[in-house]
Amino acid sequence: MALLASTKGFVDKFFDNVKVNDENEQIKKNRLELLFLLCKTFDSFADFSKFEV
Repeated sequence: MALLASTKGFVDKFFDNVKVNDENEQIKKNRLELLFLLCKTFDSFADFSKFEV
């Protein structure tokens, strides 16, 4: 979990500076795929649906 937590700054900076739903369809597709892979990676460490907020 510490490894995942250490990525927070990088992930936050990426999404603060990148428009995922870009007007260019290819860029949008690539960024959505990157987001999907990021989610898949995080899900491989833990089932986040089990966490309480």
